[in-house]
Amino acid sequence: MHKWDRPELFDVRKDSFEEQHRASAVAGTAYVAAKNCPAEAWTDELASWCLDVLERAATGPEEADDLTVRSTMLLMHPAVFAAHGYSALLARGYEVDQCQSALLSLTTDALRGVQLAVFASAKLYVAARPDFYWVMFVLMMEQCIVPRDEIPNFHSVVWDQAEADRKLALLNQAESVLGSNSAPILPSIPMPWIKGVTGSRRTRSNTKGYVRNHTIFLWDFAGKLLTDLCLEPILAHAERRAQFLKLASELLELTIQEMVPPFAKSKRDYRGQTPYEWVFEFSAWCGRLCICLTPDEAKSVILSRIWSQDTDSALQIMPSLIRIFMIRAFLRPAEIADEHVALWSDMVAWLFTSPEWASDRGDYLDHEFTQCAFTTLFCFVPDFSPIVCGIDPGWPHLGKFLPIIERAICEFGLNVTLYHAVIAFLKRGGIDLLPEPALAWLFSVVAAKKGDRDFWEANGEQTVELLKLLISQKGDLLTSEHHRVIASIADILIDEGVRGAGFLQQELLRTA
Repeated sequence: MHKWDRPELFDVRKDSFEEQHRASAVAGTAYVAAKNCPAEAWTDELASWCLDVLERAATGPEEADDLTVRSTMLLMHPAVFAAHGYSALLARGYEVDQCQSALLSLTTDALRGVQLAVFASAKLYVAARPDFYWVMFVLMMEQCIVPRDEIPNFHSVVWDQAEADRKLALLNQAESVLGSNSAPILPSIPMPWIKGVTGSRRTRSNTKGYVRNHTIFLWDFAGKLLTDLCLEPILAHAERRAQFLKLASELLELTIQEMVPPFAKSKRDYRGQTPYEWVFEFSAWCGRLCICLTPDEAKSVILSRIWSQDTDSALQIMPSLIRIFMIRAFLRPAEIADEHVALWSDMVAWLFTSPEWASDRGDYLDHEFTQCAFTTLFCFVPDFSPIVCGIDPGWPHLGKFLPIIERAICEFGLNVTLYHAVIAFLKRGGIDLLPEPALAWLFSVVAAKKGDRDFWEANGEQTVELLKLLISQKGDLLTSEHHRVIASIADILIDEGVRGAGFLQQELLRTA
């Protein structure tokens, strides 16, 4: 790479495939060396070369063209390697001031892929330099707040004069704060709707005096930014934690107003342009945030505000939130916190009392409620895939959730769609609850749905497969009472026309 490197390497032409990838290779090598070179091989000469390459890669000219937009995926862009490289050097403690200044500059880059690379690579040093990380986070959030008539041209990778002035002013302010060792303050998030006098009298009458805010929040970029945000160093600092909780509360309020403006009672009263991409990204981030907060903070800042909304609005946010919380709090860690179990119990209790479940609408359930209800049995449906249970047999934490599991099977199992989660759960991690105590729970559902031919046409064969699995894997544990219960279930299924139930009876007699 030393042989390939030359001073003008990063002044590449867009139409030159060879030049582009040669520049990427050199910048990528500098990053890999800065991150992975062992201490005994890290010489002053190598460090100086890495820093020189990264500086030229970060400041190389970006030519405008007809194909590149600000949100373009940057797979091997030299500036992306520069962002990761500077973070690696900062983690080594090499030329700290220069690396911090460069990272702040890249935070304001016109290409979003470069900006996101700055945050994605921050995990290398954030534990050692939380003060700098806070300055960078504030700078990034300030860029997400702009006047409506100054929204950046997303089709151009070059700043216009107004954007250049605004971003350079923010950058100078951040560098000044960093140099003075003072703590910047997170900006307040502008709400989509405010009381105002602009617009026609008729329009303001329809919206009860509310008008669209002239200052807007760029949620399309902020959603990507929050994904890579390191929460722990921010929440570990008392003053920053208070500011951050205020920010989370404001972001939630913005999300709610985008779905249900303050002049409407529910989503049905306002046919606006709901930013569904932001809603899904933000709600998933809220699920991650709830894990890092105390239960009281999670409920006061996030959950209670969601649950106070109309059912349609609350169910727009909850599926991603509850699924991410389940995965990160229970399925990934080796140990489970009791406070997370308690918060989970509150979430599940809200589902059972939701008007969507309490209303008498037959077997129909809103899709969002169905997604939430699946998680009570640790199940979810990936895109274009069948239902999946997230726990395996032998999961050591199953006993902590028995009251929730029992209620979910006995109540949610009565719905023709939610019953799929019951079967998926009992075939995987829930097999540990068979025959005791889950066989009795299953029988209560089967007995309650006796005579419902449509229910068993959709779920009968799956039930037979589950019982066959129980007999084959745990036949030596089945008592005469268990045989009687399984036989009773088989009798009901035979009456409902489930063909496999007769073979189940024959297999049960052979094992008996």
